[in-house]
Amino acid sequence: MTFNIEKSPQKKLSKAARNYVIHAPGLFYGFENSIPKVYIDQTTLAEKLLLHLKIDANLKVFAMIGLFMEVKQMEEVINVFAKLPNLNLILFGTGELQTSYQNQIDTLGLSNVKIAGFVAPDQIALLYAQIDALIINSSEETGPMTGIEAMASGKLILSRPVGAMRERLRDPEMIFDKAEDLIEKIKRYSSLPPEKNY
Repeated sequence: MTFNIEKSPQKKLSKAARNYVIHAPGLFYGFENSIPKVYIDQTTLAEKLLLHLKIDANLKVFAMIGLFMEVKQMEEVINVFAKLPNLNLILFGTGELQTSYQNQIDTLGLSNVKIAGFVAPDQIALLYAQIDALIINSSEETGPMTGIEAMASGKLILSRPVGAMRERLRDPEMIFDKAEDLIEKIKRYSSLPPEKNY
């Protein structure tokens, strides 16, 4: 079936008013216009499964999830865990930097960091059942979806102030700006008694 859309400056495709639909107000920072903005955050199709995961208040297994590409800045977090040998980091995903990440792990001789590979969407609840906390170290994001999934799973989230994460994580203690801040927060939260973590 073929659809033809007539392009004409005199005709509109829709009589409905134009709106921007975005995840959070922070995504419009510095951008002003008169077009109405509607804020609707993401949701996950795995929500029912994630909401029923057992919550373990121990913070020993941290994760990063996503495509292995520069914007995710996973190499920086691998270096962080070189300084935290009693805690574990699992990298879930695949992509162009996988060999580079594995070489970094091998060069640093890290036994507490591993690459778990790609996880199919229908297995996402099994992924979150393996971890205690999510780290989002991206330089750019809109959502991200992993933040919503981790929230539904009841996992601790430590994130850079990217995408909608600053609005989602209203506690500034969950936001970090540099690797030194992340190390300090991981050490602090992982050393608290379990009942203090939530």
